[in-house]
Amino acid sequence: PFSYNYVEAQWGFVDIDGDAEETDLTSVSILADMVGATFLRVERFGENYNDNNGLTLNGSWLAIGLGFRKPLSDAVDIYGIGSYLTGDVFAEFDGSSAAIEERGLGITAGMRFRAAPSVELGAAFDWVDFGDGVDESVVSLTGFFDANDTVSIGARVMVHDDAEALTMGLRIHF
Repeated sequence: PFSYNYVEAQWGFVDIDGDAEETDLTSVSILADMVGATFLRVERFGENYNDNNGLTLNGSWLAIGLGFRKPLSDAVDIYGIGSYLTGDVFAEFDGSSAAIEERGLGITAGMRFRAAPSVELGAAFDWVDFGDGVDESVVSLTGFFDANDTVSIGARVMVHDDAEALTMGLRIHF
């Protein structure tokens, strides 16, 4: 069985449209079991982009979602999450600046697979609609190694509409 009670921190890089410059990506999420097969997910993530031409972009997002999980076996879980997202993006270039606030709804469908007693693999599809004609989709693959019953370390690869990301992370189970 899989734990849905943990805090996870991720840090990594995003490559936007094959641009040689990279964006820092950080996230902290909390998953907590609720009643039956439901769980709560709260995630805070941010991106910081600086290019060689003086453009700076900073984004900060908060996602709050309710999830449902279904074990298919002792080694496989599938899950779905519906989320509300809110975020701010700040841009600065050549002395000018602008800020944008975004609100949206997201849907996640995923799978967790216990490949070995201490190895978890996962795949997920995320889709977000910001309601202004802009929607985003992300496919992610994850791998975590359980160092012990409390701590797991891992990595995630994400492919976005216009970007790819690689993050490394730490999970603390409670």
